[in-house]
Amino acid sequence: VFINIFILLLFTVQVLANPLTVMEVTERTYDNGPALAIVFSESLDPTQHYDAFLSVSNNKQGHVEGAWVVGDNPHILFFPQILPETEYTVNILGGLMAANGQKLPTFLSKQVKTQPLESAFGFASQGLILPAELTGGLPIISVNVEAVDLEFFRVQSDKVANFIKDFQRSSAKSHWELENLS
Repeated sequence: VFINIFILLLFTVQVLANPLTVMEVTERTYDNGPALAIVFSESLDPTQHYDAFLSVSNNKQGHVEGAWVVGDNPHILFFPQILPETEYTVNILGGLMAANGQKLPTFLSKQVKTQPLESAFGFASQGLILPAELTGGLPIISVNVEAVDLEFFRVQSDKVANFIKDFQRSSAKSHWELENLS
């Protein structure tokens, strides 16, 4: 009994000695996309409304609409409604509560500049068979890419049936396979 009381007192003193603090305000990935992230020293109280204590703004649009969410780690809040290459101001009011009852003691304001989007491109579908008469173009999705150099292959008329049969099994074709069909 004495040991249990001592451990409880030691735990209580340790909690009181470690108030809730902000460890980091940065950009991280949340749900496969960029997000602002605030890392806290303790798990947050899951019953509170975080948006009452946190706000996000930037120079372009002022206050940014959105909601703060807790990820898998209860020490981290995420704000996923952000744009690339933008400087944000994150304001955190005192009073935000940890799960252990500790409150953030003071107001804090941090600046975060988000990263640019990396250049990428791809087809808008898993692959396309284009009829010879197609003039509408090929649907390509691109980010930060001005031009894409594509190589087209015409399938010989007597090999179209085999191509379609093979294409349905695996849409990925090697350069050698395409050269044999063209």
